[in-house]
Parts: sequence; structure tokens; C-alpha cells
Amino acid sequence: MPAADATLRNSIEVGNTPPTGPQTLLNLLKLYESDNTDCSIWVDTLESHAVTLLPFLAARPPAQLIKWHEAFTLEDLRRGALTLANQVNLKGIDSLNGQHQRTSQIGLSLGHLIDPALAQQTALTCRLIGHDIAIPDPDITDALTFYDRELSTLHGSPLLTRLVAVASHCSVETEIDIDECASLLFISTAKIDSLLSDLPLPESAAPITDISSRFELALNIANLIDSSVALARQTSRDCAIQALASGLFGSRAVTTFTENSTGWSNQLHQLSSPQSMINQAATSTEPVSTREFLTVADEKILVSMGSKNGLAIPIFISENDASICVAVTLLALSPATLARASSSPNLIEQFGRICRYLFTAKLDKGIDAEALDSRVREIIHEANNPISTVQNYLKVLSLKLGPEHEAQETLESISSELFRTAEIVGSFNDFKLESANRPGECEVNEVTRQIGALFDRGHDIKFEYRLDESNPIVQIHSNNLKQILTNLIKNATESSSGGDTISLCTAGKLMHGNNTFVELAVRDTGQGIADDIGNVFNKGVSTKSGAHSGEGLAVVRQLTEAANGFVTYRSDQHGTEFRITIPQLQHR
Repeated sequence: MPAADATLRNSIEVGNTPPTGPQTLLNLLKLYESDNTDCSIWVDTLESHAVTLLPFLAARPPAQLIKWHEAFTLEDLRRGALTLANQVNLKGIDSLNGQHQRTSQIGLSLGHLIDPALAQQTALTCRLIGHDIAIPDPDITDALTFYDRELSTLHGSPLLTRLVAVASHCSVETEIDIDECASLLFISTAKIDSLLSDLPLPESAAPITDISSRFELALNIANLIDSSVALARQTSRDCAIQALASGLFGSRAVTTFTENSTGWSNQLHQLSSPQSMINQAATSTEPVSTREFLTVADEKILVSMGSKNGLAIPIFISENDASICVAVTLLALSPATLARASSSPNLIEQFGRICRYLFTAKLDKGIDAEALDSRVREIIHEANNPISTVQNYLKVLSLKLGPEHEAQETLESISSELFRTAEIVGSFNDFKLESANRPGECEVNEVTRQIGALFDRGHDIKFEYRLDESNPIVQIHSNNLKQILTNLIKNATESSSGGDTISLCTAGKLMHGNNTFVELAVRDTGQGIADDIGNVFNKGVSTKSGAHSGEGLAVVRQLTEAANGFVTYRSDQHGTEFRITIPQLQHR
């Protein structure tokens, strides 16, 4: 047996016992968790038991049985295996049975003995016994039609029919007619006896109690991987890690450090000291908690995240037969949560395992980069033309009005926003979609006043400002906060009419778990949002009538969540209120 085949055989068999249904599902979940991309291993594992093979055959009946897998991509096999495992889990793993598993084992051995070219087809055909799956192959149809006939009536039948019939006879009959089996296949009775005595025990002899708990754990990890990767593809890896930390540890206060030329950085903070718990975790390969070690620099970072207690978990991946630390995640936790986490190594291992997957999985969506890059540059060029024209008109108007004119402040605000618009458009020029995650901090009151001033003119809508006098600082780039406010205030203005009021409110020191946030509210007394509008944060869903793209609120949510915040709203016939909650910077 070649080395690769031997490795595979060991992975799907335990000792001399063929894989049970639970064992096969567990093997598939391990393949899923390891992100194995060898399609042949997936196919071999799926074929090793009827419970995993039949759903794929039923979904897309193949023209040729042994080529069934050609109708599926690797991702189809992965997704189908996970779906099947979840379905089995709902019914209970002990609901699986090994009917015709032994028949298939005998068929495979007989095929190898008589005609190796038919061995795999014989085994797969045996798995179809008793199942209504139509395969447009006359030999397979005959085999499934006549497999249970008297052996003496099958002389002259196609070899596949005789192989399947003998395999079925030997697996279900208490008294095996060795002479008739040998006669039907033109081999000696000694070979039949030898083959049957060398077969492993029936599946019923293989216990599943030990596998059940491992199956549930592996399924939980696979489901977490699946949901985490889906979230990372929709938003970012950081957002997926934050959601994972929230689910496993009950804290959304998490940041990821990666190594650079001078140490470890999370874009907001740079740690160069070898004594930092981040560096300690990376070099020791083990999680490091503040109960073991804490530098002043570590403490400052944790305090800015809302707690003095934390846990640094290194993320290692295998590359060129070496283990490399690609990142260290730092979680800010309450003392009680840290104590629970420290006493639960399996929980920490699970978190690290899924994070490792997020750093190795392909998170892009298969975009045609060249075509998209060309289109983006074309749009940028076209968008910059009218922006430049308006900026020129503003300069001319400013000169005509003179430096002392009361409109100069408004013109300056408009020019500033046009410059920011050009900057946003231009940021796509390098074909990177990372602006939502750019680090930064800003004074929330100052940005609120700036954006509010752009809309607080030329209409009968009243603007009121209720701003926190402590002037809190939020952990978000000022341009991202400006974009959030622009979308929300623009929506509020468009849904309001003369006499209505728009309120802009800020409040700091909002405690959520162990973390401190700033709450920013935009309220209006307009017409409200219809109840049947759907999820307003989904792209394409617009709260306004007419030709609106419905992108604004989707951008608001994306930018807010990228800053580790969240957005909520309420609306009725008396108006609408959107609340943006973003982490507050404790120390500058």
C-alpha cells in the first residue's frame, strides 16, 4: 500500500475495525477543522460509510457511480459534511446504523480478489442496497434488482451482480453456502473462507459511547469555525474574533497584536518590550494572564479596554514544517471571568484553534481583482471631476464675497467636507477595503458639532445639541465617525419637515459588562420608519422612497462594528432615534 493510502486508511479505521457511522462523521469534522484541501481524502472518507455517502448521491445522482464526487466542489463536500453532522446531531448519534456496512466491506474484498477494477464500484453499489437512488447504469440497476435472489439463479449474470449478491449473502445469512459462492465467482472455496475469516468485526461490535462526546465537541468547533469564517468574510477577521470572544468568554473587549520590525502592534499601541505579556505569550507558546505577569504598558492597554485583568492568547500556524506565531489576542476580562478562563484550558484551546483557522482560511470572495480594480479607478476618475469643479467654484465664490463675509465659515465647512469626500473616494485607489478598520480616536462632541453644522442651515428644522460636558474621547477614526453621523443626520433631515426637531446627543461612561462606552444618539420628530421595511441595516434596504440605494445604514453598521461598537434604533409615528455605542478611551 502506498504511504499516502496507508495514512488515509489509518485515519478512517480504528485497529482492525471498519469505521462506524459516528467515527466517519468524527473523521469528517476533523478534516473540516484542519482545513484539509485534499479532495481525494474527503472523497475516501465520505465513501467509507453509507450514512455519509448516500446524502450526496441523493442530492446529485451521478451518471457513473464511481465518479459521483465530480458533481461537487471541495467546498460542496465540506459544507455538505457539516450539514449532515448537524442533522445527525439533532436526531442523536446513536440513531445511526451500519446496515450493509459489512456487505460493502465484503464486496470491496471480493472485488480486489477477482477484478480490482470493479472493487470500488462493488463496494459503493452495496451501500445503495435498500435505498431508492437511481443510477443510470444498467449493471448497477441489475445488481440492485437481483442481489437477494438465490445464488444458483445468477449464473451468467454480469460480474457486478454476482459480486454484490455474494457479498450480501455472506453478510446476512447465518449459514453461508461457500460452495455456491465459489462456483458463482469461479474461485476456490478456500479463498472464500480465507477472505471471510480475515474480515474485521461487524460494526455492531464497535462501541460509540466514547465517540459521542468527541463528536459533539468536534461539531461545536466546526460550527464555530463556520460562523466565524462567514462573519469574517462579511466584515473582517477582527470582528469575527471579537464575536468569538464574546461567545466563549462573555467579553467583546479583545484586540489582536501582530509582529512588526519593532515588536508587537495592534495599530493603536506598539509594544517593544520583551517583558510584555504579549511577547511572553508569543515566545512561550502558552497563554499568559495578568495574574502571572503584567507590565505598565500592558496595564495601560487593558485599562483602555475597560479592565486591568486580561489574558493574552498566542495564535500559531504551521508553515514549512515549523510553528509560527502569527498573532496574539488580548482579552480584557473581569476578575471572575479571568479566573474561570484560566481554569478552563479547553476553552482557551478552542478559542485559539478557531482563531488559527481564521488566520489560515481563505477569507476573500473570489473577486476578479483586475476587473474590479479597473472599474474602481474609472469611478474614482469620474467622481473626482465634479468634486474638483465644485471646489473651484467655492474658491471663486469665497473671493467674490470677501474674507469678512458671514458665509465664509459655511463655505469653509463645505470645502472641508468635499476634501473628505475626495479622500474617501481616493482611498479605494490602492484597491484595499481596510478603511473601516483604520485605528484612531477623536472627540465625539467636536465631530458632532462639525457634521451637525453642515445640515443646520437653510430649512425650518430645529437642531438641538445635548453634549456630554466631560467631552469624552471615542476609539474610532474621526473620518469614520464623520461618515456615520453624515448618514444618520442626512436620513433624519430627509424624513423631517418644517417645525420638526433633530437632536444630537452624546453621553460617556456607559458601562456594558466590564467595558466603558460613549453613546451617540441622533433623534428626529419626523414621520418614522415603516414597520414592514425589513432590516434597515441590510444593503439595498432603504427607509426612504424614490431612487435611494439603501447603502447608508449598512455603512453605519459596518463602521460602528469595525470600531468594536454596536448600533440600535427605535421608531414610531412620533419619530426615529438611532444610538451609536462606541468604546470610550479612558486615558490619552
